[in-house]
Amino acid sequence: DDKLMTYRRALREVDHIESSPKAELIDTFTKLLSTRSGTAVTIQSILDEDFDLEVEDECSYDSLVYAVQCRIDNTGSNLNAKAVVRDMVGATNNSQARQTVNNMCGQMAQESYANEFKHYNQEYRQEMKEYFDGGTYMNEDRQTKLEYGQNSPPTKVLKDDLKFINNMYNNIAQERGMEFPDDMTNFENCEIGAAMCCWIQDRQANDNNGGCATPYDENCVDEDPADNTDICYVDMERDIGSSHVPGGFAVFEGESEGDTHCHGFAWDAAEEDAIARYKGNNLFYVSMYDHLYTRGYVRAVPGSPMCGCVEQMPVVSRSDCTQLDVQETFVFKYRTDGSGGGGSASCQDTPGFYDTYGDGCDWYNDDSDPGCQIWGDICCAGGFGSPNEECCYCGGGTTVNANAEVGNLSVETGSLNIQFNSCQGANGNNNDLAAYFERLVDEGKQSANNLEALEETLVGVDNCDDAIDDFLE
Repeated sequence: DDKLMTYRRALREVDHIESSPKAELIDTFTKLLSTRSGTAVTIQSILDEDFDLEVEDECSYDSLVYAVQCRIDNTGSNLNAKAVVRDMVGATNNSQARQTVNNMCGQMAQESYANEFKHYNQEYRQEMKEYFDGGTYMNEDRQTKLEYGQNSPPTKVLKDDLKFINNMYNNIAQERGMEFPDDMTNFENCEIGAAMCCWIQDRQANDNNGGCATPYDENCVDEDPADNTDICYVDMERDIGSSHVPGGFAVFEGESEGDTHCHGFAWDAAEEDAIARYKGNNLFYVSMYDHLYTRGYVRAVPGSPMCGCVEQMPVVSRSDCTQLDVQETFVFKYRTDGSGGGGSASCQDTPGFYDTYGDGCDWYNDDSDPGCQIWGDICCAGGFGSPNEECCYCGGGTTVNANAEVGNLSVETGSLNIQFNSCQGANGNNNDLAAYFERLVDEGKQSANNLEALEETLVGVDNCDDAIDDFLE
């Protein structure tokens, strides 16, 4: 028995061999050992019953193999987990099983994203494009008591007009994926793996951020945000879609640009990594919740987008940074009846939705006639789309608990918790985008070439003069 076990372990340790003969040898020794030890546990006996396996942080072939191995260990048998996984998905070798399971995870991940952010971009594409360029009422409005006469009730109150942002943060951004709007010119070519926003005005008082103060009509007309960077220069050719001119530049020597605030985020080069998959959540948090809704920061540096890929932004000394800390689980379900255990994905109404009459999705559920048929295309209030887009009963809403399946096996999303924290950068340099990117390089999650490219936009404190000289040469 000891010799058999030693040989079997040697076979298992040669991971680079994926051939069927090796798999068959392992299975043979597994069955022999199980029989000789009296356990009589076989692959078939493992797969003769339904079971669920929950894995943490990563949906992948490797995480499934680990979970299967834990289940095997609980039986006291010597079965090979990779052999069991092969049978679970009907694969003939480990490479095929790996590809099958990873493809399932990829499909599930795509289906699991909430569509609110990207859907909102598509429905109001031009408006959202203008927002990310520093325009629309979200950037241009200022609270006032003068709209309906002296001392009238205040209008254009940020917290009232943009409460949908708070709803999205509380109900979506922390617990469901939000697609990154890579179909918009501001974000379609983020080859470096980082994005950034820069603001030049503050429109909200009493939040301990920026220069806006009360009374609004006197002290919040053209106030600055908290200053955290120096603008070196703007090259308008970097983003023609936002500058709307084919070229030109503006140089700011000696901190002549005034107070400016920049804040960004970066992600893993591997698309399957959590901070890459949920970068849409980080964009929403940085651009709309943390800085617009919470701090009131608005407007772009002239000649550049307010938010975009780092390579399209103004050249600045530095940027603050937010990182994602993600905890998530996935559930693999094995069903002997061939159903794969994957129920149909469920639908959820858009949280906080209301139409132009103040009615939510419940009204359309209860009043189906005329309901969706007559009023479903009515648009729009509070930054939401129409009932046909936001309410499940009308054919809208969003997919939750997405799943993918192959044969007897399925995988679906479990729990998700996303926290937005100040970046922990390399060498103890925190809340700094360049330092955080350097940390990603040190951890093998980004490339040194991309760091070098990033530093062409984030040139370092007190390095603007050299950057300007290099640009003008």
